[in-house]
Amino acid sequence: MLAPERRPQSAGRTASQWDLEAAARALAKAAIDRGSTDNVSVVLVLLAAIVAVTTSEFTSNTASANIVVPVAIALGRATDSDPLVAALAATFAASLGFMMPVSTPCNAIVYGSGRIPLKSMMAAGLILDLVGVATIFTAMLLLGGRV
Repeated sequence: MLAPERRPQSAGRTASQWDLEAAARALAKAAIDRGSTDNVSVVLVLLAAIVAVTTSEFTSNTASANIVVPVAIALGRATDSDPLVAALAATFAASLGFMMPVSTPCNAIVYGSGRIPLKSMMAAGLILDLVGVATIFTAMLLLGGRV
């Protein structure tokens, strides 16, 4: 067995290895420039929801939540925003994958029937995703406490 310092590194990176510090600094700088952390909280909630729904289109909903939620929590803490609100937005949005067959088994079954062309599925899914993100964003603003 190789010594721990000599083990080959994997090609992929986990969410905990991402450069969260640089992203948090950029969000914090934007808040300082505007003089308020409230703007960062609102942007963080919206960004968490958009990133989660986008990743859930190309990965499973569980994988999307596992990727985006820790990043949203870390960014929330780094910017003195409420990390729970951003994490909830990302969690809810991760279940919105409606455009692609790979998003959920239900989508795969519907697409596999051959009755729904991919173009139609993507068009309807985009509308559902946009309405879902808007609903989640509004709910987090109304129920989110500090946001």
